[in-house]
Amino acid sequence: MRREAHALLAEWQKRWGNYRLVFPNPKTGEQLKDIKTAWNGLREAAELKNFRFHDLRHCFASKLVMKGVDLYVLMELMGHSTIEMTERYAHLAPSAMKEAVALLDE
Repeated sequence: MRREAHALLAEWQKRWGNYRLVFPNPKTGEQLKDIKTAWNGLREAAELKNFRFHDLRHCFASKLVMKGVDLYVLMELMGHSTIEMTERYAHLAPSAMKEAVALLDE
């Protein structure tokens, strides 16, 4: 978990104690069953076209690979049971591949 997210959750816990849900259903106070309405509203407000919530996993994996994180570490972070599944998520940007080949010129 990123430091900023951890700090926010720690602050939330100080304020609300050991309440079991961070984001309860605002109408019932119970566990949220679906985030489609909230996600669609956020996506529309940000004017994101053709962007699914699941795409965030691909961004997460690709950014870590481009920063040099080992695929087996990424596999653990993503909770995958096989390296093949992790490879599906770990897309490299064309610029990263170009930079890799440029290393041969050094």
